[in-house]
Amino acid sequence: MKYYLHKSNKVVKLKLQHISSILVNSDLPYIEDFKPIPRAEIDLIDWNETVNLKKILTEKFNKKDNILFFDDIADRTEFKPDYNFKSIVEEKPIQNVFENENLTEKKSIRIKPKINYIEREIRNTKLGEEGEKWVIAFEQNRLLNLGLSNLVKKIVWASKDIGDGLGYDVISYNENQEKIFIEVKTTCLGKYSAFFLTQNELKVSNNLKNFQIYRVYDFEKETKIYIIEEDIQLQLELIPTIYRATMKKNERIIE
Repeated sequence: MKYYLHKSNKVVKLKLQHISSILVNSDLPYIEDFKPIPRAEIDLIDWNETVNLKKILTEKFNKKDNILFFDDIADRTEFKPDYNFKSIVEEKPIQNVFENENLTEKKSIRIKPKINYIEREIRNTKLGEEGEKWVIAFEQNRLLNLGLSNLVKKIVWASKDIGDGLGYDVISYNENQEKIFIEVKTTCLGKYSAFFLTQNELKVSNNLKNFQIYRVYDFEKETKIYIIEEDIQLQLELIPTIYRATMKKNERIIE
């Protein structure tokens, strides 16, 4: 099945951005160079046409030949990120591109992929480790450029040298020579893909001064980063995804 877009450049761009929005909301790789648009823009595109696009995308991203780059992401042990630290720090996303939860029952076009790339990345401890290693090199380079070479050797790979479960991965320093506590979130996907925070990480972000999230993305392309600091909860849309469950007290058990 072929699908042609006989539209103006502006409309085509908007449509491709909308497709990216569908993909990113389904935890799939979105179309490079066409950033997802907020779900409020959905009325600008004909709904029936969007349903057809959903079918095309579902077929496309459930075909193994089209997802070889991500297909083995849970099992990979080698990554080759870009260690060229020129012009890699970008502004964090300024608006929520994820669909409004209140609208999902009315007009949900969320694809249910056979492979959830974000969950697979979470399970890949090697990807997380390589991301932390990359951030340490990034911090070393940053401190050298600030003329703070005396602090380079004081950077601590906390998750490895102290222990996991601290709520942060790296201890480094800012321009005022104060300690900063960095939680690293690494993805092979793009800037607008979601990431997970644990309850402990959220708690630490509230209680620890100079807590920062380094979001490392496009890890095996031209690796880039954006930084979230101060008032983490005010900047992030946090959606519960897991619950700790136990049996209720005084419940009658029926044999």
